[in-house]
Amino acid sequence: MRFVRVSTDYGINVMKDHLLSEPDLTNDQIAQGVREYLAVAPDKVFFMSAWEETPDATELYGFMLAYAPDNCSHVFIHQAWSKPGTETAAHLFYSLHKWAIGLGRSQFRCETLRAPEAFFRRWGFEELSRVLKLDITEGWEDRLLTKIGDTNEPVQQQQTTEDQEHIDSYQTAEANLELARAAAGESGGPVSDPVLGPDCPGPAPAVPSCDEHDWLI
Repeated sequence: MRFVRVSTDYGINVMKDHLLSEPDLTNDQIAQGVREYLAVAPDKVFFMSAWEETPDATELYGFMLAYAPDNCSHVFIHQAWSKPGTETAAHLFYSLHKWAIGLGRSQFRCETLRAPEAFFRRWGFEELSRVLKLDITEGWEDRLLTKIGDTNEPVQQQQTTEDQEHIDSYQTAEANLELARAAAGESGGPVSDPVLGPDCPGPAPAVPSCDEHDWLI
């Protein structure tokens, strides 16, 4: 048996028709995803194929496609297949194991549409979580709008009240600062700022407006 690492466009084209069908992706889309991932992070893609050569033909005995997400401790197995009655899967898993260890990863993860018992029994997988799906439909949007309509007005009113309190507090502090500056005269010396504390610098020099200088050109 010959094991071939799939890492070129030619190899991907050879393997494209052997990929497993997925509910929301075509084989062309899966292949394109592999190309894009290989282009930016070739060391994070594991795509291995196994071939049995005979005098008359070369037959695919299995393949495994996996990714190593950034900043994670696991490797995610996207697709895997092996010819029944062979130990091709064990060979592919061993290669994946060595690759994952080399990247410092300590766990395999996968998602399956099949009954998981075979994965539990043969390889020792355990159920980690459950993948849920929710179709984005017009009816779901109506349900969201109903929920938002029941609660949005009080929340908005509360936010408006809190914002107004912050504005009033800031305006009061500004007024107190102006009074302190007036009492200190026009010397521009330090005054006591009710917000910033004592020794606040005096009035800053006027800054030219955008109308006076072409800053935006």
